[in-house]
Amino acid sequence: LPLTIGSKTATAEYISGSGTNKLAFRYTVQNGDLDMDGITVGGNIALNGGTIKDAAGNNAALTLNNTGSTGNVFVNTRRPGVTLYLSSNGRVNAPVTATLTFSEAVNGLTADDIVVTNGAATGLQTSDNITFTATITAAADGAVTVTLPANTAQNIAGNGNNASNIATFTYDATAPVISAGQHFSIDRYSPNGTTVGQVLANAGSDPLRNWTIATDGSAGALEITTTGTLRVKNAALLAPIAGTTVTLRLTVSDGLNTSAPTPVTVRVTFVNKAPTLDAITNASHCSGTATHHPRN
Repeated sequence: LPLTIGSKTATAEYISGSGTNKLAFRYTVQNGDLDMDGITVGGNIALNGGTIKDAAGNNAALTLNNTGSTGNVFVNTRRPGVTLYLSSNGRVNAPVTATLTFSEAVNGLTADDIVVTNGAATGLQTSDNITFTATITAAADGAVTVTLPANTAQNIAGNGNNASNIATFTYDATAPVISAGQHFSIDRYSPNGTTVGQVLANAGSDPLRNWTIATDGSAGALEITTTGTLRVKNAALLAPIAGTTVTLRLTVSDGLNTSAPTPVTVRVTFVNKAPTLDAITNASHCSGTATHHPRN
């Protein structure tokens, strides 16, 4: 019995009915078969080497008559595919959005179906049952992996999805820490650019960057470089704070997180320095007490 399933021509084979007025034919759906507007049954039975006769030995007419409608007989063996995309695949310190795009509409998907290592998925949303979004929140610093296993959602035929790709990102919400109790000193006569000291901080394996003076107790006399080196910025401003200890509150970033402002002190010291005289120009004078007049 010829069938048309989508663009495929298939054959339903005779299975039973000899000696009765009803013959049964069967076609086993194959992986890849798809027909969502109804299969079609051919108009004639193909004997394929067999015979159909009545009790008197008369051959049966092979043309099918009054075949019932098969427009509502659908075939769908397709498994939905899904691609998973994360809004960030690098280092982050905030939740990440996961977008899951299916090859066709599906149902039955929940946030709990999304497998997250070192985290969880929440807030699953969709407007068309094809594209879904969810929020991925890490549980702790470190690698986070996200995937959707097979057979967690179904298409209209009840076929489960194929597994998605695996996506990853790194969660890092720990700020650098500037070492406490750091103290430096500089003498009041130090010129611009003189190194005061190297400030120490710890950010694990992350690079340190964006050093700043959050509170400047030196009133602009000192500065900090991009590598955390304190140095003299304006030597003229050291004199007013000579003999005192000033406090700088510093911060540093690892590119994501910024440390708490941490006090670092600098003592501006007096230094015994030999006095110097300004240059004195030559002068002439006359001995005696007489008054002298210039000649004309």
